[in-house]
Amino acid sequence: MTIDSNSFKNHGLLRVKQIVGIDGLIPISKSAWWAGVKSGKFPQPINGNPLGSKTTVWRAEDIFNYINSLSKSGSE
Repeated sequence: MTIDSNSFKNHGLLRVKQIVGIDGLIPISKSAWWAGVKSGKFPQPINGNPLGSKTTVWRAEDIFNYINSLSKSGSE
């Protein structure tokens, strides 16, 4: 399944709770997500967050590109 990032135009930024977990896009734990972010396996959050210094967000496009890359590598 390929996720079309164009269908998420209103969701330019995603928080970790939207990305991982039971209700998230990627079914892993938050600790596994953060370990993957730290190691460079997962997309990095944006710097200079417009929502404040204590809020971490990712570009939706980066997350959907990552998910789509998994779909493509798994189908070959």
